Amino acid sequence: MLKQLRILLQHIIDDIDSGNSNADEKELQSIVDFISKVTRKDDTMSKYLACKYMRLSRAQFDNYVREGYIPKGKHEQGGTLRWSKRELDESIKKLKDKRYGKLYRE
Repeated sequence: MLKQLRILLQHIIDDIDSGNSNADEKELQSIVDFISKVTRKDDTMSKYLACKYMRLSRAQFDNYVREGYIPKGKHEQGGTLRWSKRELDESIKKLKDKRYGKLYRE
């Protein structure tokens, strides 16, 4: 899968470099937005968004935090708790490795 992605991205780069890109501004913006979303692992999110991202109920999320499978959130300005996408991705792997519950990514 990564090889296919690399080939597609290289094709886009080659087209841009040669001036042959036939993508319009809207399509290019969609590509940039998607790649940015996927690669921003240090972005933080609220508990609501973290639950949604992991497809867990708040109760399941709280239980996994209590049991140490998901890290405690970090306090940001204003005292709100936030979780990084990177930490949540690591937690998903941890939960899969332990086979401790069925998550949506299985």
